[in-house]
Amino acid sequence: MNKQLQKTNATRCDAKAKIHGFVKFLSFCRNNILSKSYVHFQKWDNTKLANTVIAAHMEMLINDLNERFHDLKAMEFLYWLNQALLVDLSAISEQCQQELCELQQDEFLKTFFKGITIWLSEECKNKYHHSSFLTRQN
Repeated sequence: MNKQLQKTNATRCDAKAKIHGFVKFLSFCRNNILSKSYVHFQKWDNTKLANTVIAAHMEMLINDLNERFHDLKAMEFLYWLNQALLVDLSAISEQCQQELCELQQDEFLKTFFKGITIWLSEECKNKYHHSSFLTRQN
C-alpha cells in the first residue's frame, strides 16, 4: 500500500481509496478468522488462542488506521472528479459546465487519460483552468 501511495501522480482520492480499502480488507479478514473461515490463510494454526490473538491484533490495527486517517475518511470530493467524461452537465456548477462540456469532446484527453488522471495532465490544466484547479484542490 505504501508503495502505491508514493507513485508520481497519487492523489488524495487514491490515498482515501487505498487506505480505507485496506482497512476494510483487514476487517473482512478479522471477521473470517472469528467465524473460522480461513479462505485467505493457507497455512493456519487455527487454535482458539491464535484466532483470538490475531483477531485482537487486527482490531487494534483497524482502530489505529481509522483514528490516524479519520480526516481523510471525512473528505468529500467533487462527485464528477472521477467521471468527468460521463457526468450530467446540468447537475454541476455553471462555472464548470462549459469546460466539462469541452473536455467531454476532447478526443486527445479521452484517449490518453482515464478517471482522475485526466486532471493531472498538463494538457488538461492548460485547457480547462477552472475545473482543473477545483479538482486539484480536492
